[in-house]
Amino acid sequence: MAKTKAGRLAILCVAGLVTAFIASSNAGNGQLEKKPCCIAGDYSGSFKFAASATCFHPESDTFTMQIVQGEKCDSAVSATAVRPHDPVPLELTGTVAPNTSKRCCDLNLHSSNEHEAIDVKICLTRNLMGKWSGKGTVVQKKVHDNKKETCSGEIEITQK
Repeated sequence: MAKTKAGRLAILCVAGLVTAFIASSNAGNGQLEKKPCCIAGDYSGSFKFAASATCFHPESDTFTMQIVQGEKCDSAVSATAVRPHDPVPLELTGTVAPNTSKRCCDLNLHSSNEHEAIDVKICLTRNLMGKWSGKGTVVQKKVHDNKKETCSGEIEITQK
């Protein structure tokens, strides 16, 4: 009998801690978030382009990314990505929106200049600890050795 009461007490304590953690991680007055795609933060990631007839120099690399979003978790986002061997950061802008059919937040980012254009699409999900991660696609269009080159591949990010 003592083991049963102790077991129930332990379960209740754990349930209480989980409930307190969830309530404290939600904004406002402890209610569930009304905007589920609050993704701002620091991320680490990697990408890999696939060799193809239009991708002459496929590459893969790691990067860090900081995503900035308005205080009210607006759909507009901006991001700065930095690769370890490239001191010039890549500035991206885009949107994030709930995707109820995939049960994730669709992150769409874009960057362009006179040399290249990059489009990123990632489906982000949140783990039990409240951290975001996801996989998606990346497309890079650029001119390399006076030839137009388009590389497509996979990208993955995880919130730190």
